[in-house]
Amino acid sequence: MTYQELFGEIRQHHVEHLGQVRKVYLEATGEISVFFHPPEQVRPGLPIFPEIIARPLHNIAQAGLYACDRCGHCQSLLPNDTTGDIACNRCGNTQWLVACNTERVS
Repeated sequence: MTYQELFGEIRQHHVEHLGQVRKVYLEATGEISVFFHPPEQVRPGLPIFPEIIARPLHNIAQAGLYACDRCGHCQSLLPNDTTGDIACNRCGNTQWLVACNTERVS
């Protein structure tokens, strides 16, 4: 299963970003089971909308919290107009998405 297929499956459970999700299981039946953080424990995470994922950032124009588009790790980044690509502290990837922090609405 590709991450696009996984994200499509968990979007059907009204998930907007990975910070809302505690665990996901691929069951023997092929179905997906999703377990959520309670609303007070939701943290910023990688957005999973296709139109956002399709446009990762290399250049960070504005300071803020960003999610690595490979591993989902979130970190605060400063603008890098002159410093080159910023690598993820966890996996070394240099593509980012603005982290999302919305509560889950079912």
